[in-house]
Amino acid sequence: MNNTIPLLSVQNVSLSFKQSRHHQVHALKNISFSIKQGEIFGLVGESGSGKSTMGRAIARLVTPQTGSIKLETRELLCKMTSKERLDSSRDIQMIFQDPMSALNPKWTVMQMLLEPLHIHQGKLPKQEKEDTVFTMMQQVGLDPAFANRYVHEFSGGQRQRISIARALMNRPKLLICDESIAALDLSIQAQIVNLLKSLREQFNLSMIFISHDLSMVHYISDRIGVIYKGDLLEIADADTIYYHPQHDYTKSLLHAIPKITLV
Repeated sequence: MNNTIPLLSVQNVSLSFKQSRHHQVHALKNISFSIKQGEIFGLVGESGSGKSTMGRAIARLVTPQTGSIKLETRELLCKMTSKERLDSSRDIQMIFQDPMSALNPKWTVMQMLLEPLHIHQGKLPKQEKEDTVFTMMQQVGLDPAFANRYVHEFSGGQRQRISIARALMNRPKLLICDESIAALDLSIQAQIVNLLKSLREQFNLSMIFISHDLSMVHYISDRIGVIYKGDLLEIADADTIYYHPQHDYTKSLLHAIPKITLV
């Protein structure tokens, strides 16, 4: 890829939902930002701010009314052939907050991780596909001996590792993490965030890390965008946002971070 071209370019994206006959909710208002290859971009805001809607728009789960979203030079907000849609889904993968509802309870880990390979690399020999599954399980910190277990047999952190493994099976260019640690205990959150940072280095992976927790977004991100009621209020490198915020809303997010007091 030409290093002068962003991996992802979002330009003037707006999206409204019709709430009733006479009322619309403006979820995204003229949003613009870009992401470089290998960069982790944090998108932070409170519940209902539009951050998850932005992630879903990039993943083509919702369709904005106006604007442009490009992956490298490929426009995503246009009519696509079935092959183009398939390529797009391979290049952009999403991890959701609740792995239990995102994973099939009737399938083993092996079946779930094989599915993306069947869809995108169907001609691979069976043994090569299974070996790829075992390798990916190791890379996300799961014992390959658990390949024939079902979702209910795992902890919440292990389930999220399965979700991450499934998303990475076809080596996507962009991983969107939508509140992917919010349902986990604090100690497990740290493990998953450190895993994501390690996978970024391993695969030169670009990520959008979506969260309401500015402290965790600061820890993992290279740059951060702050979003409120569909408006992108400020974008800067992570330290600038965290230590020298410009907007009052960003300052309020910082004040909301729990403080530990030693007695």
